Amino acid sequence: MAKKLIVVLVSEQTVPNVQFLKWYFKNNLQNVDLLFISTNKMEQKQKSENILNALEYLSKYIDESKIICVDENSIDDLKGKVKKLISEWGHSSFEVNITGGTKIMSLATYDFFKEIENCEIFYQPLNQNLQKLYPEYEDFSVSQLLTLEEYMKAHGINFKYDNKCLMNYEYNGRVYEKVIKDNRDAIKPIIALQNNSYFKNIFKRKDTINLLQVPDEKFVTPEGKSISKDEIIDAIKAFGFDVENLSKNELRYITGGWFEEFVYQKVKEENNLPDENVALNVHIEKGHDKNELDVIYIQNNRLHVIECKSFLEGSEGAWVLNDALYKLQAIMKSKFGLNALPYLYTQSIVEKETALNRAKEFGIEIVDGNFL
Repeated sequence: MAKKLIVVLVSEQTVPNVQFLKWYFKNNLQNVDLLFISTNKMEQKQKSENILNALEYLSKYIDESKIICVDENSIDDLKGKVKKLISEWGHSSFEVNITGGTKIMSLATYDFFKEIENCEIFYQPLNQNLQKLYPEYEDFSVSQLLTLEEYMKAHGINFKYDNKCLMNYEYNGRVYEKVIKDNRDAIKPIIALQNNSYFKNIFKRKDTINLLQVPDEKFVTPEGKSISKDEIIDAIKAFGFDVENLSKNELRYITGGWFEEFVYQKVKEENNLPDENVALNVHIEKGHDKNELDVIYIQNNRLHVIECKSFLEGSEGAWVLNDALYKLQAIMKSKFGLNALPYLYTQSIVEKETALNRAKEFGIEIVDGNFL
């Protein structure tokens, strides 16, 4: 029986190979063998394994997969190892994706396989359509192929999230004008209250707290500064929450969770995103490294990462903004591919040139109150 071999070149960017394989199986549900042309460096980072993990549900169509590690700077090494393997393996047709690897690897692979019968060679420029280069040119759309889970697995990232919102989009769009604007002074100390060891210990043991039963002397900042219990209670009541049965999630909502919910609902609504392609309150883990992200979504196979800061005002706001930009830039650089897009959303108006210039330098788009 005729057997097809799919060949992909492995590099730091795994998403193009995941896109190609998903596109292929979407159009050809047939069993194949799979060859990864990689390097020792890439396999130490488990790049081929990440590609397979991203498409685990399609594994039933892959009879056998093999990896050959080549010298990324040697045309002869790649050609020699590939020739030896395929002569032993035996296939009647070939689909080759040269998007990954180094330039030398791509050139060597193209040069080798164009001399083989029944072979098609593909390449995908960054953020463009998939192109068949050989034997004749064709152009294929691969937009909207990847889910959020596939993108994360392609990068070797474990993630979990909670898309449950306390309030709906309409409420969250009005809550600033209706409630928060007139209670800003009382909300600020509630933020400090979240870091109070007394309240932290209660929420470790219980899901809710009765604020009326909490002694007045417990309403203090971590630094020991007194907070007005009555003002705190009045502010919480303004949100419509029960002060005798207040949950940790409700407390978090008051101190900024409302804005994260609003941004999540806004991007989902405006981009018409399905549930599996957008996430709120995201926890990611890669190796021993753990990070938290506010909102992420995938559209046209591109990951969008949003850091939310409800307010960035005064000297403290400037420090928070600067810290957020550095944090976001570090996460993007270490976790995601070249075409991921970072954003910082805030209700405040960002006008400081140093912050705007730093965001531009980092490739981060600031979406502030002028646009929201």
